[in-house]
Order: sequence, then C-alpha cells, then structure tokens
Amino acid sequence: MVGINTAIYSRSGGNIGIGFAIPVKMAENVIGQLKEHGTVIRGWLGVMIQQVTPELAKKFDLDRPIGALVGEVSPDGPAAKAGVMSGDVIVAYDGKEVTQMSMLPSLVAQTKVGATVNVTVIRDGKKKSLPVTIAKLEEDKVASEQAAPDAGRDLGITAQELTPELAKTLGLDDEGGVIVADVEPNSPAAEADIRRGELILEINRRPVKKIQDYTAALEKNKKGESVLLLVKRGEHKRFVVITGK
Repeated sequence: MVGINTAIYSRSGGNIGIGFAIPVKMAENVIGQLKEHGTVIRGWLGVMIQQVTPELAKKFDLDRPIGALVGEVSPDGPAAKAGVMSGDVIVAYDGKEVTQMSMLPSLVAQTKVGATVNVTVIRDGKKKSLPVTIAKLEEDKVASEQAAPDAGRDLGITAQELTPELAKTLGLDDEGGVIVADVEPNSPAAEADIRRGELILEINRRPVKKIQDYTAALEKNKKGESVLLLVKRGEHKRFVVITGK
C-alpha cells in the first residue's frame, strides 16, 4: 500500500481518475501512536510562518523563493529557547530541505516529542544551524496560533504582527501595526485595493499595535458589516472601507 484514498475529484459525480490520498508513512505514524498512547501526539516548534514570495526573497537576501519565513516566535516555545527569531527563514529541518512553507508543519508534527533536531535558518543572508528540542503540541496552542489568519478570513486578509526584527528587514518604521502578509484574489480586501506589504494601523478608528488588537477589533465587527481601516503604503497613510460579504 502506498496511500489511503480520502477524496475523489469530480465535477459531475463520476470518477474522472483524480484522487487525493494520505501517504502510507503518515498513516503508519498515526497507527503507531494510537497503539502506544491511544491518541495522536504531534510535535510543536512554536512559530508562525508564511510563504516566501519572490518579493520577500529579495528583501531577505535569498537567491530564490524557498523555505518558511518566521513571522512570530511563541514566547518560551521550543524555537524561542533555541534562538529562532522573527525574520529568520527556515530552509532545512532535521536534514530535510524545506522548499516551501507547507512542508514544515508536517515535518514538525511527525517529530517525536522530546527529540532534538537541527533547524537551519537564513538570517541576514547567512545560514545558521540551531538545535531545537521539539515539545508536545497542545490544542490551546493550535487555537491561539491560528487566531490571526482566521480573524481576517472573511475579508480576504492574512496578517501578521510587525516585529522590530521584521520591520528592520523590510525597511519599515517600527511604529507598531500588523502587516498584510497576503490578500485573497477577488476578496473584499482585494476589491478595496488592499495590498500585500501594507501596514494596518487602525480598525474602525481603534489603534492596532499588535496582532491581538487586530483580532479583537475584527471579532467585534459583525459578519457582513463594512470595516474602516487606516493603512500605510510606503510613506503615505489612507483610510479604506472594506465592504463585508
């Protein structure tokens, strides 16, 4: 067996020969944990990451878009204790090259809790290897680390906190706010001309200094209501109304 089929792609209800499966190695890992612990235990690194775009690759002195860009490091988490910093680009994990962001969560999740692995990062254009002792992923950690991306999902915005390190790397003033990491095409944010790399300074006239402010402000906004943002693009600030859907 090479995989376990989970879904069939079909527009009409018939099988057109395209399926999606869980790799057998992942299934074996889950089965082994269920036998040993009665539940699935996943590894935790303690970082919030984003895809490295061609634009970000240039800013971070990379010769090509590769790896996972660390936007935030959880205090007292495994990565923080090992010296991983916001603005680091993770390009290898336990000897395996991380060519894109989506690879890292799977590699970490399958790592045995308590194991020490080498994480290779690029910082200021130089590679650095950091030994990280992987901890257990708790459900409350999952909820808190996913709060920021989910908060702006209806608007089509993925945001992350602008840390001093990230501001320095991107050549921005460290005035607080959250940075727009991605904008979904054809979303309300895209229609309002919100662009990746802009800073969100206010939501509905409330200052946004940290990701918690961003999340709290959007949670108070009812579904379908318009949102007033103060954003900064380059040296200029402007108010933008995003019409909810």
